[in-house]
Amino acid sequence: MPQLDFKEIPQANIASGQQDTFELFAREFLELFGFKSLSGPDRGADLGKDLVVQETRIGVAGETTVRWLVSCKHKAHSGTSVGLGDESDILDRVKVHDCGGFIGCYSTIPSSSLTQKLGGLKANNPSFDFQIFDREKIESVILRTGAGQRIAQRYFPVSYGKWNEQNFDIDLALARIGMPQPVSYRLPDDDRILTLEEMMKLYPQGNRYIYNPWLSENLILANNVLGITKLLDKDGFTDPPRDYFQRMNESIAFNIEAMRQHRLEELQADKAASESARKTIKGKKSSKRKTAKESRKRNRK
Repeated sequence: MPQLDFKEIPQANIASGQQDTFELFAREFLELFGFKSLSGPDRGADLGKDLVVQETRIGVAGETTVRWLVSCKHKAHSGTSVGLGDESDILDRVKVHDCGGFIGCYSTIPSSSLTQKLGGLKANNPSFDFQIFDREKIESVILRTGAGQRIAQRYFPVSYGKWNEQNFDIDLALARIGMPQPVSYRLPDDDRILTLEEMMKLYPQGNRYIYNPWLSENLILANNVLGITKLLDKDGFTDPPRDYFQRMNESIAFNIEAMRQHRLEELQADKAASESARKTIKGKKSSKRKTAKESRKRNRK
């Protein structure tokens, strides 16, 4: 069942000023996938291309590069598939832009006739290749990584928000307690080594804070995107010790015993107060009887 609603991206066939949004999204998605953007998106006559991207392949003989022509078709609002009429003259368009392959980036799915045509072009042209990224493949890629989820958060704020809330696995977060935790991160195509704090600033959407009433001096921070479960106290982030749950159970037992003792002391204090009040009332009654007796004696005299 789809998790992201592509209808959150404005329609491409209405001149609203946001008609390029799906192409912008496609560029970011392909860059996430490892492609390098060479041109587009832009408005005006594009000669049958929305984007041109480059793929670098590393093999035993060294590096080779492949240019891909990208066609973006945003049909989520109508729900129709991308057909032959939407993708005409594919091979000619690829050659015009000096590309070796074709990428279809679609917010729905390709029709079977279009898939068959692409397969036939590849079979009859050994230098030609194609890839299709439909809504299901796009979704599976961007929800799999922190960088992808950051893109999803921007382009699909409503449906991503619902998915994020439903897919936080507290059992997974707590299972990391006592296990080794990452101390630094390296992003793809980036030589920098980032600290945990720097990564959390880049991907704050993964943070969840769990309040433990039995160990109120700290919070449990769980981030399933970064794969961490930390304690947050006045000194900052620390790794939970292996005996964290044992300590928690001991704390629970200690607090329960403290509450039991406190309640016992309250009951004893209430009993003592009641006894004192009873004695006070009894003393006042005795004093009144004594006074009345003495008064009767004086009257008889």
